[in-house]
Amino acid sequence: MKAEALSRKTGHVGAVAFSRTGDPATSDFGEPGLSLDVIPIATQLARLAMLELLADKSSTLNVLKRDFDAPWYLWLNRPEPGTQYADMPPLSESRDELTINRWYGIYFERDEQCPVCGDFLSGLAAAYGLDATQLPALPEKE
Repeated sequence: MKAEALSRKTGHVGAVAFSRTGDPATSDFGEPGLSLDVIPIATQLARLAMLELLADKSSTLNVLKRDFDAPWYLWLNRPEPGTQYADMPPLSESRDELTINRWYGIYFERDEQCPVCGDFLSGLAAAYGLDATQLPALPEKE
């Protein structure tokens, strides 16, 4: 039985989308409904990319800049058992609490020793008691 037929018979809709070979005897099947967890993330990334691409342009989307100015975002798709989110209240009972299926912008101070945008070598040298002038330079971007 091919994955499509198995999907129809068992009701496991993830079987078709995530079957590697189409043969259920040799395939591993994805989590049913997994795409419902992936779509909000893909949509958020597309929205952030669009805002970045339109940053210097006149657009009706510019009004969203203040809503999407956090450097990091958190999305919880379910209160997974065994995690710090396991005891979250049900969605219907959450007003001012952290809840599932909602984006949270996370604001934090810039890390001055960030390997991407900070002075990583000086921070590394200070952490290990090294002389920063004796460390090799990082490769330059091309």
